[in-house]
Amino acid sequence: MHFSLNKGEHKFILGELDFMDDVGKKVYHATRESALHENYTIFQGENKLAFMKHKIHLGGYSFEVQDGSGVAVGELHCKLHKGRVGEYWYTDQQDNIQAVVSWEGVLKFTLSDPGFSRIYAEASLDLPGGIIGDLKALGNRQSAVFIPYSSALPLSVILSFCVAIANMP
Repeated sequence: MHFSLNKGEHKFILGELDFMDDVGKKVYHATRESALHENYTIFQGENKLAFMKHKIHLGGYSFEVQDGSGVAVGELHCKLHKGRVGEYWYTDQQDNIQAVVSWEGVLKFTLSDPGFSRIYAEASLDLPGGIIGDLKALGNRQSAVFIPYSSALPLSVILSFCVAIANMP
């Protein structure tokens, strides 16, 4: 599956994320709900798969992840580091850490359990077509993500990680 950050109708204000399968068909879509808040809704076709409610914290931010019916299932935490990629982790409703992001440089990450014994997803930046393509990919945050069919982490949570990372400053 591939995902890319696109400039929405209101260029530079609303971000949209498209998740494409290997043949280029849009499978999931995330859209920013407002220019004032970084809340995102994730859709599968016309069906609401998840909602990400943005919260600002000292040194970072988080998203309350809700299922398609609006029930909170956990929280995705993002802590940014100056000059480096950020830390990302997901906690369930009982505040237990369920998933963490491990970075390999700035272009690849793995989403796994805290002990790194189960991999839920792997992602890397696509760099198609030489320097021009590479710069375009960097600017649009075009990425490829591999999600094993046997992933124990809900798809809505994996897609929420992708949305948060694609919108990293």
